[in-house]
Amino acid sequence: MATVYKTLSDHAILIEFGKKISPELLQKVMGLDILLQEQDIYGVIETVPAYASLAVFYNPLIWEEEDLIQTIKGLELSSGDVNLPVPQKWEIPVIYDPPGNPDMQSVIHHTGLSYEAIIEIHQRGEYLVYMLGFLPGFIYLGGMDPRLSVPRKKVPDLKTPAGSVAIGGAQTGIYALESPAGWHIIGHTDMTFFDSKASPPAKIKPGDRVVFVNG
Repeated sequence: MATVYKTLSDHAILIEFGKKISPELLQKVMGLDILLQEQDIYGVIETVPAYASLAVFYNPLIWEEEDLIQTIKGLELSSGDVNLPVPQKWEIPVIYDPPGNPDMQSVIHHTGLSYEAIIEIHQRGEYLVYMLGFLPGFIYLGGMDPRLSVPRKKVPDLKTPAGSVAIGGAQTGIYALESPAGWHIIGHTDMTFFDSKASPPAKIKPGDRVVFVNG
């Protein structure tokens, strides 16, 4: 699929590299994001990487949308040659026992797997960090065994503790802050993933790898 440039707002464009979740598309996102940061283009305010897209926010008093798109397209041609940062591997201790696993029974029901099997399969994987969001520091991880897939909750919980480890659809992830949650919580970690006073505030970054171990 060819890269698609879309209007996101009157001061932002969205660059889509594809429609699927894959390490190859993530590399394209990261490559162009790094180039834009290195170029430090005047009038470009912020970039926000996602699974297979990159949002670019800019000052509309400085840039016309089409002019900025052409500038970024020029950079995109060389984005594949960017040396991506060496990924860090994180070992995250998780307690899969109550009270930190309030949705484990739901996952058992949906998957037909035993409590022990769910933990064993969840810990067997090495997960790729695709992006951070929907709230600060939330870690979206790809590479989960499809046997653990469960639909997201129809009614999200209003309050989920920071450090909750969850499954939603075909993904697993970690809630870095206390927040509402539509994913199924199967465990808890005491690690801190987001500190607004730190630089950078998020400890883990896209491209890193994560493994889960018993806490």
